[in-house]
Amino acid sequence: MKTISILFLLTFLFAATNITLSQEFYFCDEVDDNWNPIGASDIKSAGGINFLTKLDKQVFNTMYMWVIYKTDENGNDTDFVNEYVMRIEDDIEKTGARFFCTTQKINFEPGRYKVYFIYEADKETLIKNGNLKKYLSKGTVTVN
Repeated sequence: MKTISILFLLTFLFAATNITLSQEFYFCDEVDDNWNPIGASDIKSAGGINFLTKLDKQVFNTMYMWVIYKTDENGNDTDFVNEYVMRIEDDIEKTGARFFCTTQKINFEPGRYKVYFIYEADKETLIKNGNLKKYLSKGTVTVN
């Protein structure tokens, strides 16, 4: 009986330490007042697209970035496209936030893209290699 109890305990501890939290990333037409994406899809038509991300836990910072890369058919970043800085109000930095979105659509030409949401301090400075390892959330979209 002790062996079964120890085995159960070890299995539980292993499972508990390997729990990963999920984040949500949406490509949408707009975001409503309750942080719901409208017209969300990972396949969009060329033109303007809004981003919405919902993080697992609150983050406390003032400067964030949306960083965009074109990707190949395997999902690897190939070409740096652009980056957009997002500054939040100081009082929100103190209370923290989980939901972030663009307020103006970002224009895309046809292709495959990956968008990272990162702390501004974690940006690539001179050489933009992509395939970022340090990010708060990311999403992929195909633009037709």
